[in-house]
Amino acid sequence: MQGRIGLIFVVFAVSAMAVACGGKSTNKAASSAGATPAGASVDQLVAIGQAMYPQVKSDLPGDTYGVCGGGHAACPVTARLQKRFDEVANSPDFNANPICRCQNGSDSRSISVEAKGSGGTVHVSLFRGSVNFDLIVINDGGKLLVDDQMCTDGGPETSIYKSPQPCSRSATGSGTPVPGATTGATPRPLPSAVDAATQAAVAFFNGAAVPDFAACQKQSKPCITHGVDPDSPDKGIAAFEEGSPQGGAALVVFGQQADKTWGFWFGTQQDVYHALVLPAQMRVCADGQGANVREQPDEKAKVVTAVRDGTMVTAETFVLTNPGSNSGQRKNGNGWYSVSSPAKGFVRADFVSVARLPDCKLRDFLVPLGG
Repeated sequence: MQGRIGLIFVVFAVSAMAVACGGKSTNKAASSAGATPAGASVDQLVAIGQAMYPQVKSDLPGDTYGVCGGGHAACPVTARLQKRFDEVANSPDFNANPICRCQNGSDSRSISVEAKGSGGTVHVSLFRGSVNFDLIVINDGGKLLVDDQMCTDGGPETSIYKSPQPCSRSATGSGTPVPGATTGATPRPLPSAVDAATQAAVAFFNGAAVPDFAACQKQSKPCITHGVDPDSPDKGIAAFEEGSPQGGAALVVFGQQADKTWGFWFGTQQDVYHALVLPAQMRVCADGQGANVREQPDEKAKVVTAVRDGTMVTAETFVLTNPGSNSGQRKNGNGWYSVSSPAKGFVRADFVSVARLPDCKLRDFLVPLGG
């Protein structure tokens, strides 16, 4: 990080990663479509597919499709499926959003449906045909709701209840199509945590991913380079160098959110008090007030215990809860570290400082400045 000068932040509103989960839909929600006595209609099934994967607002070129926002309870799904989505989303072994089994917003969406009795099947194709799955719709108490999700042509073994792995295969499902279907694309694997974070950083800064500074000099936009600074993508932290083709660079750090998407955490040309490599020992630095260890990464969550300033805690993972922005004046975000000692729970990231620093001075200097 030596020699960083001329930090440049390009104005950019929101990335496809950020809107992939919970973006505001431009389609009217169909969370409780009523079933007619004659059974489900094509229009009702199409509406459910559109509600599950709505078009979302984005400043990126072209259309972007995400997943139903407001948490799984806001989706047109049964209580059983909602519970399963929650289980998968909270699993450390699954690094994606369970509703789409993906990490980013899709640049395409096609839907075809098959009405069967009082329910039916909604075939959904995302990412220009590279991710395809079927939604099994049933009549649940007079409402049409999704009760299962499986890979197209994959059969019961690919049900979300058995295997929440990506549905990256060609779509061959039959049914009544919705105009605008895309076919013939080559399936793409689920991106790694580094790939997904890189995509988010590139979109956030409207930049280009490059391997080194030499490659950056050939660009006409901000350069994003991973691997210069140590980090822990598998623990929720990805560090990049954001550089200018004319010279100069800064450390920019992205964090993984609870829905497995990545967002901007902070950028700096100075030393950092945050732990970027996890697990790590960290010192409580909370302006002499001490910090609460909570059951969940939320200010309203139950307090497990309180720890005094100066107490050492062991940080295991990081979750970004308040992404930063780059519209107008840059604003850093914030998040929480999960800790394993002296108690298990979550501590706010701006209340702890990495133990390699001898005291809280750097943290105390940067926090009032938005660091």
